[in-house]
Amino acid sequence: MFLFAHEGYTILFAEIISLIYYFLWFKKRSKSTEDKWGINYFSIFAILFGAMGPDLIDKILIQPFTGFGRHIGHSLLFNLLISIAVFLVFRKRKRVYLGFILGWQMHILLDVGGFIPWFYPFIQYEFQPRILSFWEMLSQPTVYINEIIGLLCLTAILLLYLKRKVQIKNILFNDLKKDFSIK
Repeated sequence: MFLFAHEGYTILFAEIISLIYYFLWFKKRSKSTEDKWGINYFSIFAILFGAMGPDLIDKILIQPFTGFGRHIGHSLLFNLLISIAVFLVFRKRKRVYLGFILGWQMHILLDVGGFIPWFYPFIQYEFQPRILSFWEMLSQPTVYINEIIGLLCLTAILLLYLKRKVQIKNILFNDLKKDFSIK
């Protein structure tokens, strides 16, 4: 998968989790009349960065040396270590660590259809050094169909926010101002 599939599916999943939380928990227990449903419970920046994290590590830092695009960034050990590190660094900013960890986990989940070195470095894998060109990847229907669906997810959520008159810049830049903790 490429950018739009990882980002689109992850943002859609975060939106679904936010809606479930809002309708099952927040709305029943809050005395607030403010309408807070939507992706208020996760940092959008953290989701977007986390959703591309394993590929940023493996395809930019590791692939030039190994010739394979899924390596340490897709392993369970690194997955656990990065989740703990992000939690420890951002423990007072719940939206940030939840968003990043959700993005990272969704990326790994979306890549399950292909080869993933789950137990690297404890088990040595034989990586096949084959780098497909961008056009070779796009010639595979599963790749371009997932990219189109991911782009449609991103577009649908953006249109939903515009319809509700949600200020997109407020959602994005609230991450930089303060932390809206889940209570």
